[in-house]
Amino acid sequence: MSVYAQYNDAERTILYFRLVGRWTRVELDNAIKEVEQVKDVLYHNVIIDLRESAGIPADTLSHLRTLQIPMGTIEWSVAVIITADSFVVRFVQTFAAIFPHFGKRFTFAQTDLEAFAIIAAARQDHFRLMTERTDQ
Repeated sequence: MSVYAQYNDAERTILYFRLVGRWTRVELDNAIKEVEQVKDVLYHNVIIDLRESAGIPADTLSHLRTLQIPMGTIEWSVAVIITADSFVVRFVQTFAAIFPHFGKRFTFAQTDLEAFAIIAAARQDHFRLMTERTDQ
């Protein structure tokens, strides 16, 4: 198996996917389905670590409609992709253009530390917006 998924915090709100070597869409879909089995977690932030990946599977573009990355049953606000691969960046930007509702939630980082900082900032923004709504 080349796709590993784990929670990266005690509250199980940060999903960390590590994709290693040559992985397949099916492996990624299966990892997402496993995570969806956890019913007591309602809200997630996602980190997708592609630093050890050998690239995106060749059939991914042709299967964008069925790809489970939007994670229909999981509520998520931001997905941070850790990569320095310019092709991956362009690929995700293409995905974002095709599916802007999901695409605007993706961002990029170079390190774990940067990814966690992005999630912390997103949580602060989310908390600020929720506070503003309840104050009105």
